[in-house]
Amino acid sequence: MEVKSQKVRVHLRTKQVQDGQTTLFNQKFTGELTQKDDKYYLRYIEENENGQAQVILKISAAEVLLTRKQEQLRLQIQLSAGQTLAARYHTAFGKLDLQAQTQKLLIELDEVETKGVIKADYQLYSGQELLGDYKLRLHFTN
Repeated sequence: MEVKSQKVRVHLRTKQVQDGQTTLFNQKFTGELTQKDDKYYLRYIEENENGQAQVILKISAAEVLLTRKQEQLRLQIQLSAGQTLAARYHTAFGKLDLQAQTQKLLIELDEVETKGVIKADYQLYSGQELLGDYKLRLHFTN
């Protein structure tokens, strides 16, 4: 198994719509891209008003598994175009089972230039209740 790691610059833009309120994020981070066989792992530390969160994206040809850890919170969302898949949100008070319904997922990776783009449009549900509508745009380059 060949493993290659490289430092990358990450530019993340997200748009969240929850309860009619829109929140925009536009952030830049330094991260690390690791390739193991046909999968990529993009890791970076997100800084925000609540402290630091460790983010890991496991990227394959047709899906992205996003894991975000911050103190006692852990969110894991599996995104695959046209599918509704389980998502998990662990809090200090217990675990919430959610569903992520992915409307659009675009993954472009350039192994030679070590750069890529991930575009995901998805909705999070708790049972039948829509929790939020999300648009994620992530670019990384060496």
